[in-house]
Amino acid sequence: MDKQHIIGARITRVRYSEVNDPQGPAHFDGFDTVDAGVHLLMDNGYAWNFRWTDNEFFEMDEGLYERPEFLEQERVTVRDASDRWAPYLPHRVSALELTHLDEEAGIVERCTLVFDNGARVTFLVAEEMGPGDILPNSLAYDLGGHLYVFHDARLLRTLEARDRA
Repeated sequence: MDKQHIIGARITRVRYSEVNDPQGPAHFDGFDTVDAGVHLLMDNGYAWNFRWTDNEFFEMDEGLYERPEFLEQERVTVRDASDRWAPYLPHRVSALELTHLDEEAGIVERCTLVFDNGARVTFLVAEEMGPGDILPNSLAYDLGGHLYVFHDARLLRTLEARDRA
């Protein structure tokens, strides 16, 4: 993945891929959960993703890869999520902040997109929510967890404080 193609560009389309939840991504107040990947297309034509791989962890990479080849294609559901991203689409990405669990192996724990209006969206790999939960139980990194897309930075800070307590 090449940051220089992301910084300074605007996102034009966002799609979520699901495997385990046929109803599609779960949208909550301030965040979404995705189990297979998030795929983004920039206004300069650059495409990139944060997705589950056959290495059995989430990776960031170039391209859309909405339907990973290593999965049975009929199990993969791809849905447009651009409406969830509507507040960010008019704005350029001004920074991309990465936190790696293992930088050499390319294992990213957290990715935050900062927009030119100050808005932030954070991708976070964490423990999967349980049935009936409305918030993640823990934000601890979980290789087999879910990918969370936090649209509300205050909610993310609240959950981080809860985990530290």
